[in-house]
Amino acid sequence: MTDLPPPPPGYVPYGTQPPPGYQVQGYPQQSAYPQPYYPQGYYVPVRPWNGLAIAGFVISLVPYLWWLGAILSGVALSQVKRTGEQGRGLALAGLIIGCVLTGIVLLVFLMIGLFAATAAARYS
Repeated sequence: MTDLPPPPPGYVPYGTQPPPGYQVQGYPQQSAYPQPYYPQGYYVPVRPWNGLAIAGFVISLVPYLWWLGAILSGVALSQVKRTGEQGRGLALAGLIIGCVLTGIVLLVFLMIGLFAATAAARYS
């Protein structure tokens, strides 16, 4: 057996009361926010995930289907708001990604069209 150094002054083993005159350092026992009381054997129901929110987020990352991901995410966002399911963050992210990428693609096509029109007008 190894020789351990003596514990520091004021050391209190876990699960015991401190000796008189000492205070336990650390977080207060009572939280500033009351915790919900659940009787023993009671489980909190888990809210289901909205499948359309997941699908909209994933599809918004697929090339050439950004617009579909934005549409699905918009529908999922309204469903999540109505039913209270989980997935609001995924739906919002899918909507933003889909709209931004669709806007970028439309802007690129607009620039190509303008360059083509300018070149056609210049060389005709």
